[in-house]
Amino acid sequence: MLLENKIRYGKRVSLIYLINPNLKRLLFYLRDNKNIPEKNKWSIFGGVLKNKESKKDGLKRELKEEINIPIYNITYLGSMINNKNQELYFFKGKVYEDNLDNIRIREGQMISYFLPHEIKGKKFEPSVENFYKKNKNEILK
Repeated sequence: MLLENKIRYGKRVSLIYLINPNLKRLLFYLRDNKNIPEKNKWSIFGGVLKNKESKKDGLKRELKEEINIPIYNITYLGSMINNKNQELYFFKGKVYEDNLDNIRIREGQMISYFLPHEIKGKKFEPSVENFYKKNKNEILK
């Protein structure tokens, strides 16, 4: 059995697309290259919800753990079930930090801004890319 198949996945996950209106770009982070699902793929911030934690409370906790900048206008977008049978809850929010050097992440290898048309291909986490494709107009509003 592949080691990745042995990894247990949380059943409920909150995630957020962060857009910088000044740059007209979305902020992604490069997942770790350790023994984790979707390693070395670009993804959005968020994570597994704990026990009876609400979607938004879990997202706020994850953001506090992962990134050190203020997030504004957090809005719920919708959900989907991925191929690991997880329910993914998607949000969008705004960031106004233009300089990546001022953003400190606590998980992942690095961060980068991407133009909307660049969010495609095998370098992105599949669920994040699929939801983006279907909801691009709402995300970019």
